[in-house]
Amino acid sequence: MFRKIARDVRDSLSGNPAYIFNDIGKDPWLDPVGRVRFLGRIGVSFAPLDHNGIPVVIDSRSGARGYRPGRVASYALACWNKYRQTGDGIYGDVFLNCADWFMKFENGQFPSNSQSGSSNTRSLSGLSQGMGISVLVRAGLLTQDDRFVVQSRKALQPMLRSIEKGGVATRLDDGSFFIEEYPQNPRHVLNGYLAAVFGILDLHRIDPCPRTKTVVDDCWATLNSNIKSWNLDGWSAYDLHNYRGGGYRNFSTSSYHSLHIVQLEYAFTQTKAPLIQEVSMLWQDSFERTTTRMQTLLGKMRYRIRERLCHNAG
Repeated sequence: MFRKIARDVRDSLSGNPAYIFNDIGKDPWLDPVGRVRFLGRIGVSFAPLDHNGIPVVIDSRSGARGYRPGRVASYALACWNKYRQTGDGIYGDVFLNCADWFMKFENGQFPSNSQSGSSNTRSLSGLSQGMGISVLVRAGLLTQDDRFVVQSRKALQPMLRSIEKGGVATRLDDGSFFIEEYPQNPRHVLNGYLAAVFGILDLHRIDPCPRTKTVVDDCWATLNSNIKSWNLDGWSAYDLHNYRGGGYRNFSTSSYHSLHIVQLEYAFTQTKAPLIQEVSMLWQDSFERTTTRMQTLLGKMRYRIRERLCHNAG
């Protein structure tokens, strides 16, 4: 917790974005989310790695080791971009190694598998499914192996099923279709939703069909109709918790705020929706002001304290 707070304070003070927008005009198959923080030596930002070179997560209490598909995908996509930009085959090999990891799930579902004490939780996530698809589609593009695209189609299925039916899809208050990052606690997380949409879009680009086009169109409509719900006086909200009142709003950290800006920039290239561009520019302007970054960090800390107190009271 203290390490996370220290990192958030550092990011807010520095004003250096954790994520930047990649120029997809030069290479349309670059991952649009540039992970500046992760561009060092292979594996350092994602350590520790298992014996196959896949990032693992170690529980701070029990020491148990597990995997987070979103983390594996982030590692893969960072290496993919490095490979595309430099031609260094080492990064290409690491990328394909991670893509092969996603192929091990026969049903195309990529649950988080982490342990805390004696409990073991396995859950699906719209973010994991979407980012997994983005990795698999690019692996298919690189290798011309149709197995990766077949796995991508499987990975799409739980994104179209409702939470009640074992999937990760739900509806916002206005009835708009939405894909949850945390379906076990659906708070409508913005970055996870957009990662899911980008994955479906990637699949449609390489394997177009009426079904994926309809889903992508519905997702863009959701974003355009509801983007202002995540706007907090010029700063982005991490999710829509307490959107209807009853508690503090969940301000994004500077890191997630920079991610939202990049995601909206990419969404605008696909939709040309003026409102999406307007909000992206508004959030970029707020990110560039030190006072705003520090004020919103205080808002984030206030939210965390309130939530911790409420949780303990419960």
